[in-house]
Amino acid sequence: MNQQGREFVEIFLQEASERLQFLREYSGILQDAYPPAQDVERLYIAAHTLAGTSASYGFPLFSEVAGKLAHIFQYAMNATIAADASAPLLEFINEAVALLESDLIILSAHSVEASEDIDAFKQRYPFAFQTTAPAEEPLLEEVDNVAELASADGEVAVTDPAEMYAPDL
Repeated sequence: MNQQGREFVEIFLQEASERLQFLREYSGILQDAYPPAQDVERLYIAAHTLAGTSASYGFPLFSEVAGKLAHIFQYAMNATIAADASAPLLEFINEAVALLESDLIILSAHSVEASEDIDAFKQRYPFAFQTTAPAEEPLLEEVDNVAELASADGEVAVTDPAEMYAPDL
């Protein structure tokens, strides 16, 4: 990496550290039944910015965890968090922030992400990192009759392409 690139990464590391400190200090407001909307929005913006800038610097694992934090804060902006959910949610947030702080230290020292630590975190919280494979749709060659193609709600697709162009009478 050239000197200018290294300087940009140093700026990212400094700004990311400040945003993580902000998330650590203020995410506790989610314990309140009705946290101030503007404060939750500031948490969302900080996490969303972390996700975007880390992705643009080539740190996809950091970005993925920061993106999960952004989703939590975005949800909190639009819905009330149940009282019994706030403690586990804050535990997740605090551990995610600690993980990202640790990742920043490793990035600063070695210019690589702490992939093993992030993988362990993802395994500890599999519900937050589930990926569902998209359902495969049959190819037209695999279908004997176009009428067999149906949408998810059971509606049959157009069986005769000419029907698409037939005028309604």
